[in-house]
Amino acid sequence: MEDAYRLPQINKRPLLFAVAVGLFSFGLGFYLDSFSMKTLLLAAFAAVAGLFFLIPYNWAIRILFIYLGLEGMLKLLSGYNPIVHVGSDLLVVGLTLRWSVAHFIHREDLPAELPPLKKLFLAHVIWFFIEFANPYGLGIVASLAGAKIYLTMTTLYVFGFYLSKTEKQIHGFMGAWIVVALIQVVTGLYQGALGPISVLSISPAYAEPLRKFAGYAFRPFGTSHSAGGASEYIYLALPFFVYYLVRFKSVLLRVGLAVALPGAVWVVLLCQVRSCLVKGAVGILGFLLLSIAKGSAETRKKILITIPVVAALLIFGLPKITENWSSESANSDAAIARAKTLLDFDTTRHARQGASERVMEYFTELPLGAGLSRTGAAVGKFGPEINANPFYKYLFTDNFWAATLAETGIPGTLIITSLVFSLLFLGFKNWKQMQDPHLRALNAVLVSSLFMIVLGFWGSEAILYNPEAAFFWFFAGVMMKLPLLDRAEDQTLPTI
Repeated sequence: MEDAYRLPQINKRPLLFAVAVGLFSFGLGFYLDSFSMKTLLLAAFAAVAGLFFLIPYNWAIRILFIYLGLEGMLKLLSGYNPIVHVGSDLLVVGLTLRWSVAHFIHREDLPAELPPLKKLFLAHVIWFFIEFANPYGLGIVASLAGAKIYLTMTTLYVFGFYLSKTEKQIHGFMGAWIVVALIQVVTGLYQGALGPISVLSISPAYAEPLRKFAGYAFRPFGTSHSAGGASEYIYLALPFFVYYLVRFKSVLLRVGLAVALPGAVWVVLLCQVRSCLVKGAVGILGFLLLSIAKGSAETRKKILITIPVVAALLIFGLPKITENWSSESANSDAAIARAKTLLDFDTTRHARQGASERVMEYFTELPLGAGLSRTGAAVGKFGPEINANPFYKYLFTDNFWAATLAETGIPGTLIITSLVFSLLFLGFKNWKQMQDPHLRALNAVLVSSLFMIVLGFWGSEAILYNPEAAFFWFFAGVMMKLPLLDRAEDQTLPTI
């Protein structure tokens, strides 16, 4: 079995070629008489893409996660260069091509076990291509661009399933996401302490996203492209934080995460994205409840110890961070005030007012959808095509089902919704049936994490965009592999 933590012998010629391309691009920026940040970013991306074909798949996935954590900032700094803009998609496509060449051209053995729900996934792919013929479609280019939302990251489901051979490998994937979250925590605290100057000093490109929140308290970017975007990465990792605190024996690791946890919560508060607070809390609570309901005596004991420790850290740690890591008291007051509105039923109830009307409108008016690339970020790219199209209406969504109905119609929405809820159902069913307590705890944190993402479908497009898309599909594949590991007769769990 491949050791997930050992780099193989690397062919030096392709590696040297990738380095040479990067150095050439970097030098070209100086030769053109002015240093180009775009050139540097493209050189870095070329080097990363080259390494993607040289290192083990497990490490490639970890690098992909780190890249996803930096992707937003790279988009801004490169002026939304097309290559950088779809960089994560290109990396996934490249990884898929590498796998295809290895198995279908070099005749490496294909995996004997296929991932669950393959028929639903096939139906999803088929309907995606059927939408190319939609009479309201925006053309072949716009339809192909829709793959960024509906196909590319979905491929990670297969990689999550096939690459999860041991518990240790799965922890490596989770650890990469924790690293991404910690990057957001550190940069978020720094930006919260300095305010807008912390990002404007990097590039004037931050002025435009800051302008959207003019008059409001500053929201940290982290390494994302939007104000408050750091919270999206952090909330996804919060259940992993608690899982590591409960499951791992390393004192240094547990102390580090315990110290980082109040900082993570504070950055989410500063970002003022209330849904991330709710979803992160639901993910943590779900893991703890499932672990207490059907966990080993050792796990229950650790949870009973961990809960008061975490509570004490939040109660005593947050006020200290509030005092020392805010540029202005107004920022802290605004963040806390917005968080408190979660307890105001009327405010929360009206937060996504109109979503049900939009869903019903698109359900009745667009039973087969209006074609791909009609919503979200694609609107800016394909604005002229939308205005020139016979169906020129701007389709506002801000809701997962409104978005899928607008683009793929009732059939596409039913298929992807069935996929999502089937994954959650199977995950919960597998958790109940597992025998190994370690894998059951791992299943508990994954099904809780995926559920908290689905909880946000009503107020966002969620898994149609990163980082939720990559996280959901990859770890859904991991979760579907756990029953096979549980049944494996020769399985040997690593010592933690």
